[in-house]
Amino acid sequence: MAAKSIIDVEINDSAFREFHALFTGYQKKLEEMPDDWKKVIDVIDDAGSGMDDFAKSSMHSKDFLMIAAIQADAISRAINRSTGAQDKFNTKAKDGAIQVGRMAKFSKDLEKSILSMGKVLLKLGTVGAGGIASGIGAVYGATSQLAGQNLQARGLGLRIGQTQAFNANFEKFGLGSSDLGNIANAQGDVSKWRALIAAGLTPQQIQNEDAEQLTYDFARAASSKYREWQKSGMPAASMAQAYGFTDFLSQQQLRTGASYSDQQWMAAQGKTLTDAKANEINQGIADQASDVKAALQSDWAKVLNTFNEQLANASPELKTMGDAAAAAAINLLKVAGPEAKSLLKAIENPGVVQPNEGKVTSGLRSAGDWIRQKFPSLATSVDSMFGNTSSLSQLESATRLPPGILAAQYQIESSNGANLRSKKGALGPFQFMPDTWKDWGSGDVNDFGASSRSASRYDSYLLKRYGGDVRKALAAYNWGMGNLDKDIAKNGQNWESHAPQETQQYINKIMTLMARQGQNVNINITNSTAANVATSMNAAPH
Repeated sequence: MAAKSIIDVEINDSAFREFHALFTGYQKKLEEMPDDWKKVIDVIDDAGSGMDDFAKSSMHSKDFLMIAAIQADAISRAINRSTGAQDKFNTKAKDGAIQVGRMAKFSKDLEKSILSMGKVLLKLGTVGAGGIASGIGAVYGATSQLAGQNLQARGLGLRIGQTQAFNANFEKFGLGSSDLGNIANAQGDVSKWRALIAAGLTPQQIQNEDAEQLTYDFARAASSKYREWQKSGMPAASMAQAYGFTDFLSQQQLRTGASYSDQQWMAAQGKTLTDAKANEINQGIADQASDVKAALQSDWAKVLNTFNEQLANASPELKTMGDAAAAAAINLLKVAGPEAKSLLKAIENPGVVQPNEGKVTSGLRSAGDWIRQKFPSLATSVDSMFGNTSSLSQLESATRLPPGILAAQYQIESSNGANLRSKKGALGPFQFMPDTWKDWGSGDVNDFGASSRSASRYDSYLLKRYGGDVRKALAAYNWGMGNLDKDIAKNGQNWESHAPQETQQYINKIMTLMARQGQNVNINITNSTAANVATSMNAAPH
């Protein structure tokens, strides 16, 4: 049976065919899509998974923040505890400052009680006049020592104790406080950075490190390079000069530093930092010490003024004594009138034979020579009365020599001018060999003034050459620089034990005489807090 439509519906499929054609074209284009676009789609898909990971991580971050909050709370409690400790420290420091302030007030009353205190002690027989002076000197010396450390530390931008610790631990390396000063001065002058940068230091180190750390870093680096040059057979001295290292360190210092390993350098620096912390003194207390020193100086001036007033009261008796002395001097001049010039020259240069010397001058010189030979210590005191020791002290100050070195050399070299020519040919009060005098002398080798000035110049050079080492400078003066340099190069730190016996004795005699020039007060201070200061004083015997 044939199918028969119940109802006829007209269908217009043109729109569907048009859509189908477009979809087929889209699929074809999609297959032809560039790989780069596909990668973008893949990245978008990956971003979706990344967001999932981020969501998971955010949960972990919450845990981290919770832990950080707990730690912050613990840190806060620790800070509170340290604040309490700091408050206690400040209280102790304040107590210490109050005590030093009381010392300053006490010093103002010192001049009123000093004479009565001396009388009481003398009556008790416990001390002599020298003991009183030594006690007062010790008090002033201790205060002056701390005040001096304060001034030095402020000048170098360091804490009190750093300089002392550096000197103690790096002395064997040939370094000292003068090297700290040189480096500190260079920090503010870019033109002097060449050697520091050549040693491997950065501009940040040079600007930001303190003088102690920077000196250590530079000296260690320069010594290390010097050691490498020596091992490789290169001319280390010339290389050090080319690099500019000798602008700050001498060849002797570089050789000494190169003889130590890096481990020894680091150990010394670690000890320095530990000692500096142990010896540190509260800045307020140090400033108070400076004030006490000023007060003591002011009070001592009052004592001297009181003495001068009492001296004026005794003027009639002193005038009588002065008139008698003047009469004696006039009578002497009448007798020695024709020899006045040679007599004055002889007084200025004891022991030196004067041209056209008369009987009076000759007699006085012979008597003086006899006294010098028989009583050397008395001769030294007499020389000081006539200005010789005073002029030597002035030379020492002018050339920055250790106090007493020239007077000691004068006594040992020529017995204070009594022996002006040695068996070996050394000449003058300070016994210059002819070749040495050609290099350092000026004028008459037998003239006290010319000889002492030349000796001061020569001593100053030797001290600089040997890094401020007095014993080496004295050895070079007695034995010669060439001999000493060979000894040091061969025997290092043990050089002195290999020097001639005469040189060893010469060094010890000079050092002993220098120590006897006056009383040395050494202050050793250890400190763990501002209120716990232990002080010890050692006075060298006269």
